[in-house]
Amino acid sequence: MTFLSLYSQNNQCQVALKTGGQLYAQSVALTPTFTQSMALVPLVQQVWQQASSPKVDALITARGPGTFTSLRVILATAQGLALAFPKAQIFAPTHFKVLGYAARQAYQGPILILIDSKRGDWYGQIYDAAPDIQIFKPQDLRLFLDNNPTYRLMTDFEVDEEFQSYLIDHPQNLAITQLQLFEDKDFNTLKTDSANQDLKPYYYYQPAYAKKR
Repeated sequence: MTFLSLYSQNNQCQVALKTGGQLYAQSVALTPTFTQSMALVPLVQQVWQQASSPKVDALITARGPGTFTSLRVILATAQGLALAFPKAQIFAPTHFKVLGYAARQAYQGPILILIDSKRGDWYGQIYDAAPDIQIFKPQDLRLFLDNNPTYRLMTDFEVDEEFQSYLIDHPQNLAITQLQLFEDKDFNTLKTDSANQDLKPYYYYQPAYAKKR
């Protein structure tokens, strides 16, 4: 079985492929002149060729929320790969689920997951709690942490210095984390959720929330 995982958000583009018990992974930093659309497909090609070009049995990628450009590029790439491997299983969890799973490996206390909206604030969700999303500005986050000092933060972007002591350190390639989540039997219900079997962005399933933003 061969599983291919794509992850890209903010300034990182990451790909991981697992086949026959072997793991192949690549990651590059993005810049204004080296964008996700330039980096993603060559990374996929690298790991696929390193693995001797196997047939892909599962395509894995997070579906948001996140920046419009990142979601558009990565989901379009995954849709193209799904055409090339029409029998591949699709697993498209939210970024909240991926980041929360990564955070839980390092911290057992309460976790607030933050995703940069690129609008001067952050999407926030408490891991393993109600799926409600909050919008945090810096002053809101400061107040939240003052009132909830045991919480730690999981993000895939760099936070201001005043919040860095709250960050959960998880340097691993998040494309690998997605693979681990896919293979974790404790999360089988995620794989059977119809929303996670479809390469449509998070906002497709949250139209009221999208209109609000």
